[in-house]
Amino acid sequence: MNPLSMLGGFITGVFNMFAMGEEFNLKMDESRDNEKALRRASSDSILRGQYQGFTRRLQGSQLEGQQRLAYANSGISTSSKSAQATIASSQIMSELDVLTIENNAAREALGFRQQADQEIVKRERAGKRLANQMSANSIKSVFGGA
Repeated sequence: MNPLSMLGGFITGVFNMFAMGEEFNLKMDESRDNEKALRRASSDSILRGQYQGFTRRLQGSQLEGQQRLAYANSGISTSSKSAQATIASSQIMSELDVLTIENNAAREALGFRQQADQEIVKRERAGKRLANQMSANSIKSVFGGA
């Protein structure tokens, strides 16, 4: 084999490895950005769940006030057993709604965190694949197989 063509193959191999490295860096940057966005979405889910829970508690308190007012306007004492049972039932259901909202937000946040963790795993695997490809390409370019 001609030494000039071997040199040309070697140079082509070096440029190919450089291009692979640049593309790899771009993909890694994109993956890091995705991971950050997923972690932010996870935090946002928790905050949104807390806000919605607070709003639901407020609505529950408003309902309790409306029920007390309705009983009082009807001439029924708000300390009667039936009034207390209705109000207590509403409070329980309101708190159950709040817990459901917060639990759903926590589950959503967990999903985002798991996706972010998968981005890390993908980066690690991509790095190993690139190292293997570059090793194979460097051997090919040195021995003229490129």
